[in-house]
Amino acid sequence: MAWEPGGGEGNDESGTGGPAAMQCRTYHRVMNLLPSPIEASGGVFQLDREPGRVLSQSLAGSWSASARTGQRDLVVSGPAGVTDYEDALENAVGAAQEALDLIAVQGGPALKIEGGETSHIVWWTDGKIILRDVAIEDFKVHISATTGVEDGPGNPISPAVPALPWHESFRYFRISQTTGDLFDAYRNLYLAVEALLSYIVPMHLNASNAPAEGEGAWVRRALTQLHPVTVDLRHYATPGAANPVDAVFNDLYAGTRTRIFHSKAGRPILLPHTTTDRTGVLESLERIGRLYIDLARSALSLPRGIGVMTNAGFVMSTNFLGQLVLSDDPARAHDSDTVVNSTGGATVPIPTGPPDASHPGITTWAGEASVPDVLSNIPVIRRVGLTTPGGLFIVGHHDPALNIDDVAILQIQRSVQLVNRNTVRFRYVT
Repeated sequence: MAWEPGGGEGNDESGTGGPAAMQCRTYHRVMNLLPSPIEASGGVFQLDREPGRVLSQSLAGSWSASARTGQRDLVVSGPAGVTDYEDALENAVGAAQEALDLIAVQGGPALKIEGGETSHIVWWTDGKIILRDVAIEDFKVHISATTGVEDGPGNPISPAVPALPWHESFRYFRISQTTGDLFDAYRNLYLAVEALLSYIVPMHLNASNAPAEGEGAWVRRALTQLHPVTVDLRHYATPGAANPVDAVFNDLYAGTRTRIFHSKAGRPILLPHTTTDRTGVLESLERIGRLYIDLARSALSLPRGIGVMTNAGFVMSTNFLGQLVLSDDPARAHDSDTVVNSTGGATVPIPTGPPDASHPGITTWAGEASVPDVLSNIPVIRRVGLTTPGGLFIVGHHDPALNIDDVAILQIQRSVQLVNRNTVRFRYVT
């Protein structure tokens, strides 16, 4: 499965996906994405690279995983037992990650899933097989402003801007913005905050330069000293917190950080690459990211931009009716496309609901159709697009083709997510 709606993080832009048709001596065999017949539940996720060979892994609970050489799609299949999308996704992600763990530890390629939360296919059985095809695209916004200074005759003057001195925390911050893994990003962003806090409020040392206070005691003391004179911690606390110092301490040090940094059996931990608590980690990362930037502005005169689009502005910008359209057109998707079927394939519209902006920063268009109705127009799905009264908004493709013969109900979900470029990164592919 390759999704290229417009250059969002985690999308396949390299052109390394496998061919839609595989030649075998004197004939061509069309490759389909899903096995047939399919099991009662399952999912498809994109790997960070081709495995180099066929992979097959059996798992507990009647789950299995497979990947083909020349393709980047990991297909997991499992039994009945879930009847909704959320549980189906969680079970499929868990099976996929366990399969990759087992393959790597047995000497196979060490692979990872890219963009599992932003591009995936899952199916489940609720009396009949229902399949949902999901993709989320970045809606990137950059807001800037300049001020001008002129001399007496009106000639522009370029004010001297002092060079920003280097600080050790910048290294941790950069790594947090370049890694593709959420937990790695959190660890390094915490270390960036820790390095900056220790610069502003040094830890108490004894005569031999060893710490004279516990780390937790120092973090709490530093936060107490900074609030509210340097930074108002109410802006970085969990919503509704009565004591902002306690709230930030529990979030920054005692909560998410502790569970990510430790892995002792029987202790509360956060296991990488799981859907459990991932939303909470992202929310915590966003809070400490803003805290780091504001501390750096205060302590180091960091000249970072602050212009952002609000969620209200984003909702207004994406509040338009859209039409989801499927096509069997085999062409790869490109930003320059103006129609869903750029090389003339057949198309079929999917009944599409109004935009849903119930999740802050995300607008979603969703549609559902009976599979026989779809198959009466196209044999397989190769392209999925969202059109508006103004033309094509986003478009992506499946390679190999998405075959839905064993499915009863097809659900399509396409979303755009607000990304303010001046804010700390929040999208991670693993």
